[in-house]
Amino acid sequence: MKYSNINIDRAPLTEADFAQGKDFSGVMKAYNQQSPTAWNQSSWFKWGLAGVVAVSVVTAAILMVNTSEDVVTEVVPPVVPTEIMEPVESPFIAPPVAELVEDYIIVDVDAERGGKFNLGSSKIDVPPSVFIDKEGKKVKGTVQLKYREYKDKIDLLFSGIPMDYDTAGTTMIFETGGMFELRGEQLGKEIFIAQDQTISVEMKGDDAPGFNTYYLNEDSKKWDYIEPSEIVRELVDEVSSMDSLQSNEGSMEAIVVEIGAPFFPLDDESSIPALVVPKKADPARQQVVMDFSPDLFPELATYSDMLFEVDESNEAFDASKADEPWTNVVVLKGIEEGTYRLKFTRPGERYTVPCYPVFAPGDMANAEQKYNEYVAERERQAEIRRQKAIEQNRLMLERQQQAAQRQAQMTQSQRDSQASWQASASVSRAFQVKNFGIWNCDRPIRYPTVEILVSNYQNSQGQAITVNNIYLADMKRESLISYGKAIRYDPKSNNMLWGITSDNQLAIANTDDLKDAKCQRGGCTVTMKVHPEPIKNASDARKIINQY
Repeated sequence: MKYSNINIDRAPLTEADFAQGKDFSGVMKAYNQQSPTAWNQSSWFKWGLAGVVAVSVVTAAILMVNTSEDVVTEVVPPVVPTEIMEPVESPFIAPPVAELVEDYIIVDVDAERGGKFNLGSSKIDVPPSVFIDKEGKKVKGTVQLKYREYKDKIDLLFSGIPMDYDTAGTTMIFETGGMFELRGEQLGKEIFIAQDQTISVEMKGDDAPGFNTYYLNEDSKKWDYIEPSEIVRELVDEVSSMDSLQSNEGSMEAIVVEIGAPFFPLDDESSIPALVVPKKADPARQQVVMDFSPDLFPELATYSDMLFEVDESNEAFDASKADEPWTNVVVLKGIEEGTYRLKFTRPGERYTVPCYPVFAPGDMANAEQKYNEYVAERERQAEIRRQKAIEQNRLMLERQQQAAQRQAQMTQSQRDSQASWQASASVSRAFQVKNFGIWNCDRPIRYPTVEILVSNYQNSQGQAITVNNIYLADMKRESLISYGKAIRYDPKSNNMLWGITSDNQLAIANTDDLKDAKCQRGGCTVTMKVHPEPIKNASDARKIINQY
């Protein structure tokens, strides 16, 4: 047995000892000598169904099947070191041009006395001693209320406030009936509204039904449903002011009518997700087996044993590409509904093959059965939801009719007692503000159904332009949708596509421009009219848009 020389009293390492072991160049040299092996396997494609090759984009290993020799070879892609970077979270509220956001209206308030204020088109009633600091203590002295309104699509354009809303698992877009932002501070420090206290805000609007009150929860980054929107009507004399009417005829209370309830759209055929109709594979064409995520391809999720058949109807497939090495192969959705693409990539090159889903003859019966069962179940579920929505809308209509009857009775009573006065109605939306932040009177509506994939924008002269932000405005509603490359619109409505270029110029396209977009496999090119001067504020943008 050998003895080990163990030094339990060894002196601590010096800086020279540490420096001797820092041979980072050696480590990098050893790493660079390990060259990765390209992912290559000859004869990727075989003619006909007998030569189907399975390419997995989910697992790490790829099984290559050679039908002529019945041999299965496992090819493992090389492990390439990847630098892991922390994700950069985009701002939740992101104005397209920060310097163009409207300034707050700021008013000083005596915290202990409160007060009533007319800011913009709104009346704000602040109760006494309603403010607290972050420690929960009552605030004394003068505080500042900061207030601004967002009344229409153009205000929404520059706000950067998200207007999508998830209801029952369906993402919808808000049609606004008026939105405002109210914040408070004292000496530059944030203050809060005490628990069980509210600030009353009445914002000028209309009496359209179906609108609700929402609060933007900036912690969860979602809109919180609060309650049906409350409508306030004030009877104002055409000759005298309300103050004169009250002093001469006694106090006339505001008429408050609760019209509005959660919006329950009726399901129609377009709301039922379509399942791809099974199609038999063509033995004269090439097919590929691809694993795919059911979440990304819900229209295919029900099926198994699916193939993707190369589409050579417009362009012949370059079979030589199958023998070349590629680092990645994925299946993507095509521009037209029901079409797909196989995308081959490697450093410096991409190759795309159009394809569509098919089934082998022996799998067709099973696929057709699943398709029929799926459609029957979706129709059954849709009918249940449809009947439920009809009942909910019936109840909502009944409540609105009852409210309208109460409204008519109160109005008639006022007219009878004030027969000598000719009055007109002033309508506001009432909010009971429990927290500082952004409040909204909205009605959820469905996203448009027609979709195009936009890859490029150009001006009227055909020159390419860079559009940093793109929005779809339905001119029949106060709604604005922020989009990326995929744009959905209603071709029967009066649409305007608004964009802000890298030079802060306003670019505009209408429904006809969207219909006339030039589309190829890589996407569509949309022509936009670009205003020559940079926009300076929302009022400037409003004047430009009103010209179209």
